[in-house]
Amino acid sequence: MTRFLVRRLLQAVPVVLLASILVFGVVRLVPGDPATVQLGMRLQRPGAGEALAALRHKLALDQPVPGQYVKWLSHAAQGDLGTSARYDEPVTSLVLQKLPISLELILAGMIPAFFVSLALGSAAAARPRSWIDGFATGVSTLGIAIPTFWLALVLLIIFGVRLNWLPVAGYVPPGLSVAENIRHLILPAASLFVFETAIFTRFVRQRVGEELREDYVRTARAKGLRRGTALRRHVLRNSMGPLITVTALEFGTLMGGIVVIETIFRWPGIGLLTLGAITDRDFPLLQGIVLIVAVVVVLANILADFTAALLNPRLRAEWDGADVVAY
Repeated sequence: MTRFLVRRLLQAVPVVLLASILVFGVVRLVPGDPATVQLGMRLQRPGAGEALAALRHKLALDQPVPGQYVKWLSHAAQGDLGTSARYDEPVTSLVLQKLPISLELILAGMIPAFFVSLALGSAAAARPRSWIDGFATGVSTLGIAIPTFWLALVLLIIFGVRLNWLPVAGYVPPGLSVAENIRHLILPAASLFVFETAIFTRFVRQRVGEELREDYVRTARAKGLRRGTALRRHVLRNSMGPLITVTALEFGTLMGGIVVIETIFRWPGIGLLTLGAITDRDFPLLQGIVLIVAVVVVLANILADFTAALLNPRLRAEWDGADVVAY
C-alpha cells in the first residue's frame, strides 16, 4: 500500500506542475498590470509611481515571465500564494476559508446521489425491461438533459419564492446553527443531486448489467446462489471500483463548475470567490484558487484509486508485485 501511494503521489507532481504553468501563463495573457490592479485608487495619491515600481519589483513583474513563474512557484511551495488585491489578505488563508464551504455543498449533493444511484441502477440492471428499468432510464435521461443552472432557478422560484419554504440565498456555518445550515444547503445541494444521480444511475445500470452477464455470475447461479445474493456479494463489489473512479472525476468537474450554483444561491465558497477574482482582475487570488483546486482534485483522484484498489483483490495483488489472480 505504501508503494502504491508513493507511486501515485509521484505521478501527481507533474500534473500539479503542469496546472501551475497553465494557470500562470493564462493569467499573464489577460490584459492589464497586476500591480496596477492591486494598488487601485492609491495610484492617484502622491508618490504612486514609486509605490508602483516597488510593488512590481516585489511581484517580480520587472523580470522575464520564466523568472516570475519560478519566484511564484518557489513561494507557492512554501504555502505563500501572494496577497489578494481585492481583500488585501494572504491568498492561501482566503482560499482555505472558502474551500470547506464549497466541499460541504459538493459532498451534500454527491453522497446522496451516489447511494441512490447505486440502489436504482442495480435494481434496473437486475430487472431489464421492467418498470424499474424504465424509471431509471427516464430519470437518468431527464437529469442529464436538464441544465443544472435552469433547475437551480426553478427550485429557487418554487420553494424559495412562491412557497417560501427554504432560504433563497446565503450560508449559515454549522457552528452557528446546524438546522439553518441544512435549510440553506437543501436547494443548492438538490440542484447538484439531480444531475449527479442521472450520471451515476446510467453508469451503475450499464456496469452492473455487464457484470451480471459474466461467467462467474452464471456459475454462482448454477451452484444455487440466489440472484440477489450474487448481486450483493460479487457484482456490486466488482462494480464499486469503476463507480468510485467516476465519482472522483465528477468531483473534479463540480469543483471546476461550482461557480454557477454558488452564484445563483450566493453560496460563499470557491466558486463565488473565483467570480470575484475574475471580475476584479485579482490575479494572485485567481492563480491561488486554481492551483489549490487542482491539488484537491488530484488528491481526490488518488484517494479514489486507493479505495478502488482496496475493493479489488487484483489491484491489491499489484501492490506487492504479485501475480494477478482471477477473481
